[in-house]
Amino acid sequence: MTSWRSAPAPGANFYVVRTRQRDGLQHYLNVTRIDTLNHYPVSPHLPQVYAYGRLRADIYPLAEDLAVTCLSLPMWPGMTEDQVVDSICGYFERP
Repeated sequence: MTSWRSAPAPGANFYVVRTRQRDGLQHYLNVTRIDTLNHYPVSPHLPQVYAYGRLRADIYPLAEDLAVTCLSLPMWPGMTEDQVVDSICGYFERP
């Protein structure tokens, strides 16, 4: 068994940003050919599979806020940081 001290560092496979304008930014990036993803579009406690617990929609406000503000950006060796940063800045600098 590998000790956690000698295990290789984990690799990052997505980069998450938060914005109240998530849907608009996502559309803008997709138009500029930068694919994005909403990894958790619904709060973890709200899917139908958990309906038996009868959890109210407002019981975990932080989880619900994260579900509507988080956007996962791509990370792959062929994409430069400038491509993503310039595109995001382009969205927020629009008139």
